[in-house]
Amino acid sequence: MIQITKMIVAEALTYAVSGCVVGCIFGLLISKFLYDHLITAHFSYATWTIPVVPIMMIFLFVVIVTTTAAYPPAKQIRNMAITETINKL
Repeated sequence: MIQITKMIVAEALTYAVSGCVVGCIFGLLISKFLYDHLITAHFSYATWTIPVVPIMMIFLFVVIVTTTAAYPPAKQIRNMAITETINKL
């Protein structure tokens, strides 16, 4: 049963981290585009930088929330009979 729990957590983390990576890439591209057109166009001395600390906080939050969210289904599967668990998968 521990292997099923690890599988559920690994799958959830895979989706969450890949979503974060894709979302951050597109978000940074849009942020740079908007900054260049809205801020730098009017204030030439303003420079855009990658917001490293907020990105790291987002990744940490997503990993914590995903890990926490994966445990109720894992607990439910652990409480089921093995044959019922296999039939549900």
